[in-house]
Amino acid sequence: MRRLILIALALGSIWFACSQAKEADVVRPEAVQVKPVAVSPEAVAALQPSATVECPGAANPGSPCNHEQGHKIASPQAVDGERVFGGPLKDKGDPLTVGTLLDDPKPYLGKVVKAKGTVSRVCEKAGCWLELASVQGGAGLRVPMANHAFFIPADAIGRPAIVEGQLHAQPLPAAHREHLAGEGAQALGPLSLAATTVVVQ
Repeated sequence: MRRLILIALALGSIWFACSQAKEADVVRPEAVQVKPVAVSPEAVAALQPSATVECPGAANPGSPCNHEQGHKIASPQAVDGERVFGGPLKDKGDPLTVGTLLDDPKPYLGKVVKAKGTVSRVCEKAGCWLELASVQGGAGLRVPMANHAFFIPADAIGRPAIVEGQLHAQPLPAAHREHLAGEGAQALGPLSLAATTVVVQ
C-alpha cells in the first residue's frame, strides 16, 4: 500500500513538473495600448461603397438603366448661380441651339458638341436622361448621361441648360423604347447626345 502511495506521489510530481515547463514555454504577448485616432467624415465616406452603380451595358450610350440597382444623384458644383453636373465644359465657344442639331444632325454625328436649350423632361425614376428642347414641353433631343456617370434631379425641368457630349444616331431596340417611354420619355428617335457635362442655369 505504501509502495502504491509513493508511486502515485512520484507520478504526480512528474506531471506537475512537466506542466510547469510547458507554461514557461508559452510566450505571453504584452498588453498593447490602442490610442483613438480622429477620422474625418470624408475618410469614413471613402471607405464605404458608393451607392452609384454603373448600369449594365452603360458603355453603349443607348443602353437602358437598371434602376433596381440604385443610383445616387451627384451633388452639383455651383458656378455663378449655375449647377454643373459631370465634368467641366471643355468647349469654350458658343453652344449650338438644340434646334440646329435636330434640324440637321449629320455634320455633327460622332463629334463632341455643346448644345443649349430647355430641359423639357427628366427620367422619372433616376435622372439618368433628360430631354433638351427649344421650348419647355416641345420636341426634344434625348440626352442620356454618358456611362451613367451622374444623374439629373427633376427640378431641372423648365430650366435653360447647356449640354456637352458626343452626338449619336442609333435606332433604339423596341424593348429600350418601351423602357424609356415608361420613364416618361418622348424623344425616342435614333438621335441622342451622350452628355459628359450638363450645366443647368
